[in-house]
This record gives sequence, C-alpha cells and structure tokens, in this order.
Amino acid sequence: MGKISEIIVKNDTFTLDGVQWHIEDDVTIGRLPDLEKMLHHFINGVELTELQLILKSAYDDLNNVKIVDAGRKLYNLLNASILKNATDVNPKLLIATMFINRENEDLKKWDISLAESKIKQWEAYRGSFFLNLADRQLKDILVKIYGISEAYSKAMIQVGESRVEAATGKMQKHGIKLKKE
Repeated sequence: MGKISEIIVKNDTFTLDGVQWHIEDDVTIGRLPDLEKMLHHFINGVELTELQLILKSAYDDLNNVKIVDAGRKLYNLLNASILKNATDVNPKLLIATMFINRENEDLKKWDISLAESKIKQWEAYRGSFFLNLADRQLKDILVKIYGISEAYSKAMIQVGESRVEAATGKMQKHGIKLKKE
C-alpha cells in the first residue's frame, strides 16, 4: 500500500517528481476570463451563458403560460444541473491550477487540458494542500479584484462547496456513481 507524498514549500516553490512548481499570489489578465467563468460555475453550479439561456427559456415559458415547463427548468437549474457538474474535476482543483504553475509555464494562457495534466501530476500528493491553497487564493482574488469583503468571499466559497456536496449526495442517493479515473 502506498503512502501519500508530502509537499515541502520554500519561497512559494516546491518540486514534485522532478518538476518545479511556483505558487502565484495573483492571476494574469490573460487567465482572468477563465477564472471568472470558473468562479461563476463553482459558486452557481452553471456557467453564466448556460444560466442566461435557462432563465430566458423559463421566462418565455411563463409568458406563454407554460408554468409547469418554467418550473421544471428552474427546478433543474437549482438541482439537476448541479448533478451534471458534480462528476467533473473538483472545481477547487481547477482553480488551484490557475495559481500553481510549472516552471516556465505561460502564465497568460490556461485551458482545461493544461489543468487536467497538472491535476494528473498531483494525484499522489496531499489533496488538502491543493484544496487549501485554492481556498486561500480564491479569498484573496475575490477581495483584491472584486473588492468583496473577506467575510462575503468566505460565504461565496461555502455556497459553492455546499452545491458540490449536495450534488454528490443526490447522485449517491439515486445510485449514480462518481466518475473515477
């Protein structure tokens, strides 16, 4: 049986399997749009464009006196859409990939394949390290960039966590298993 590997950080730098990683205290302008989408997805359970489409469709149903259809769409928005997202990579780990970067990584660009390759390299290491770092960076970013109070930023992160936990519980209740690599 294996043992979880420890991470030793010095001056915001650490090495995993011969690869040097740097912890950034901010995100570049190039990565900011992706971080904003991720934050919205994490906190609200859906991306902004998807949310707008669902709300517009429900609004149209209400205008056409299709109250049941509108109610179903809103119910799915609050519940079922979360289930869809719960099987994806943990949103906090994705957020951590914005701030934990390989040496010489292009800090202007970010995409899901880059994030997944990082997370794959982190598999044998303490998950709490990456999740706690994402928490810390999220709080700092929400305060720095958006001027949100620290207390409100903590509350927003808790809302996102509770949505992920609720979705996981609902999936297990209905016999749906989480995707495992």
